Amino acid sequence: MDPGPIPLKPIRTLFLSTTLALGGAERVVEQLATRLDRRRFDVEVLTLRGPGRVGESIAAAGVAVHHDRTGPQRLDPLLVPRLRSFLRAGAYEILYFLDHPHAIFHGMLASAASPARVRVMPVHTTGRWGGADSVPRSVRFFLPWLDAVVAIADAQRTYLIDREGIPARKIAVIPNGIPAELPDPPARALRRREVREELGIPPEAKVVMILAVLRPEKNHELLLEAVARLRGRFPDLVLLVAGDGPRREFLERQAAGLGLEGRVRFLGH
Repeated sequence: MDPGPIPLKPIRTLFLSTTLALGGAERVVEQLATRLDRRRFDVEVLTLRGPGRVGESIAAAGVAVHHDRTGPQRLDPLLVPRLRSFLRAGAYEILYFLDHPHAIFHGMLASAASPARVRVMPVHTTGRWGGADSVPRSVRFFLPWLDAVVAIADAQRTYLIDREGIPARKIAVIPNGIPAELPDPPARALRRREVREELGIPPEAKVVMILAVLRPEKNHELLLEAVARLRGRFPDLVLLVAGDGPRREFLERQAAGLGLEGRVRFLGH
């Protein structure tokens, strides 16, 4: 698709989040911030509680990453004035809010008197997790002033319309993209053999992998149960669990209880 003529001046664009700790949604921001066409977009990033691991990676790629150093408190009466001054000084035209309620609440209030023309928020969850909706009440209040809500799948768009009450006209579906910068087939095959040797996996073993933070909504338990059911049909099956999080010890105990010793490798970050 032709993106149209290149503007005379790149559009000032700010990605705004509470933090950019390691996570899937944060990695999407990293890809956008570092890969958008610099002829079209002048990109910067702002985090409110420190850059986090992903923020540091974005900065290393040459993108300006600012952080407010606000404290852990939920409400900071001076944060909105600080943000308002920051947004005005930066003259940002597009504000892309990661779906962090803290950042959206303060950022939307601050943006009321800013030059921003477009305000966008992606939604990376569906359903209720930890007792919270995909779109919390504090965020829902600002929906009338958001220009677009990005869903990552058609089914999620349907959910956001039917269950969350977001107007269909505001929702755009943009599936998460993964860079396909793979080496040529011979180099890829060599690397595969090397990785299997590093992990002690036989060359012909079947391998399943999940890449996700170890939190309840990722439902690693279901995958562990599936691997336990399949071990009779595939005696050499190995499950690689990439990622870390608060449920690691619980999942390790579950894997042991299902008799999956040696079949499941918890790789961490």
